[in-house]
Amino acid sequence: MRFSPFPPLHRSRGTGDRKKLRRALQQAFGASEEALDALLPPKGSLSVSKVSPPSRASVYSSDGVPLLVDLSGKGDFLPSLFALWRAPNLLPQLALRHADVAAFLMGGADLMLPGAAQPLPPDLRVGQLRAVYAPGNPCAVAVGEVLLLAAASDGRGRLFATLHHYGDCLCLLGAAAGAAPPPGFSASAVQPLAAEAEAGVAPELAALRLSAGEEAAEPGGAEAALAQEPRSGSAAEGAPNASAVPPPPPPPPPPQSAQAEMDALLDASLLQALRKRIKDRDLPLACGALLSAHLLPSRPAGSHLDVRKSSHKQLSRFLAAWAERGLLTLRCERGGEPAVTGVRRDHPALRAHAPHAAHEAAAAEAAEEAGVHPPLHAHELLMAVAPPVRALLAAAGCADPQAALASTDVLSALRSYLDATELDKRGSTQRRCLLDPLLCDALFQGAPGAPQPLPIELPTAELGGLLLSRCAPAHRLWRGEAGEAPPARRGPLPTVRLTHESRAKGKAVTVIARLEPFSVPPAELAAQLRERFAASCTVAELARPAGLAQRAATPVEVVLQGERAAEVAAFLSARWGVPAACVPLPPGVKPLKQGGKGKAV
Repeated sequence: MRFSPFPPLHRSRGTGDRKKLRRALQQAFGASEEALDALLPPKGSLSVSKVSPPSRASVYSSDGVPLLVDLSGKGDFLPSLFALWRAPNLLPQLALRHADVAAFLMGGADLMLPGAAQPLPPDLRVGQLRAVYAPGNPCAVAVGEVLLLAAASDGRGRLFATLHHYGDCLCLLGAAAGAAPPPGFSASAVQPLAAEAEAGVAPELAALRLSAGEEAAEPGGAEAALAQEPRSGSAAEGAPNASAVPPPPPPPPPPQSAQAEMDALLDASLLQALRKRIKDRDLPLACGALLSAHLLPSRPAGSHLDVRKSSHKQLSRFLAAWAERGLLTLRCERGGEPAVTGVRRDHPALRAHAPHAAHEAAAAEAAEEAGVHPPLHAHELLMAVAPPVRALLAAAGCADPQAALASTDVLSALRSYLDATELDKRGSTQRRCLLDPLLCDALFQGAPGAPQPLPIELPTAELGGLLLSRCAPAHRLWRGEAGEAPPARRGPLPTVRLTHESRAKGKAVTVIARLEPFSVPPAELAAQLRERFAASCTVAELARPAGLAQRAATPVEVVLQGERAAEVAAFLSARWGVPAACVPLPPGVKPLKQGGKGKAV
């Protein structure tokens, strides 16, 4: 649709509202009583939904199936395809030159004048609502507005603006309510029906199909149309044994081997993701997240996945095709993007799928075997900068009191000192420890906010925390073998700067900076993120801060399209070994679930 989808806020309509709606439709489209009964069954439920602002449109649904859209909220009705399938004569028809043109309309394109069957209807006028039909199929494929007249177009130009087409969010809502697609309709094409399947078609639609078939034929199209489907009446009587002439075989379809291969690749990736990665707790799952977080990692090893090279052209149409087959349940989210809300786990296609070696697992295995990236080692340490603390560590038997130690080593030294002096057994109670001058100075001398006078004893459980607070943080961070540890550096472990920003033309991007301490090559990371998330990713140099040594590398940042901070954080931890504590997320962003959507290797 050309308008935003509406939230699930419905209001039921009573019998009086139903009568008013029938009168409005009769006045707007001249619908007969039979068409109105088919469109609005007397015993069916009728509800109205408001479209999200700034639109003022309303959508009228019967038993959950959207039938009418009031574009302005003041009776400016646009029938949906479900309404036209129930009442074919509600709108005047417009025929396509060839059934293949329907694929472009189903992608949201407007109809150009060469794509329409000639001659055009004589009552065509600018601004008129028309229903578009593919040759050989009696069900409408799109609804829209006429833009120009053939007499003033010189054979070129946009004839028809598509307002609603098969496969858009309105059709997804109808499919979610249980409405089945008409015969011959698939996610990417509209197929002609056999002549016997059209026995019950209205005469005007049969004439429309026949006229469109004549126009699509080669020169001498009238004779070819008569040979394919004999007419009743004088023309058929004048052709002896016309019924005995078999219809010519349909022309062979164009070669679609590349499309067929991509379709099979998409199917295999989806089935693999549903079996190995996507759990019911991960639903609902948006269309974009499904592609980047599940389909791309689940594709067969060494393959390249591109939805645009398939027959579906769009991921939403690919998912709609599987929804028609009963595997998925879809829901239209804000912005028109469908989301997967349910998976039928006992579907025959899912049960028959044989798992393959996924691209994600093969890539991780190859990188591990090649040993391209040595492991990252990150250790949080403490340094005794206060002389009384160093004196206590020396008295506890620490070989180098000025060296950087782990917190467990500092606590072990304290325990050794208490065991040697038995201060923890000389307190007023069993849980209190007597403080000698050396221990008291290590805990309080020069400390801001130290109590005055100094205490004589303290609870034993508080000694460890006080001693750790008297040590300064330090760290060791290197990439390589465990025995190649560099000297400790003062300060806490560095962190990666991961933010969501809005760049040129309001595009949302994820910015990754401060990668230098973790030995992550920015260009290689950008290539991996580009492949992993199927999105644009670039590397940009930053201004050198004042005081930075000339021999130091110029800091850079990696800019990834889209707001993917949580996915990037999981990727850095899984692929490059960066500790999760070193990749803080932007405010309001939650980390991905372990084992679910957060699997980002």
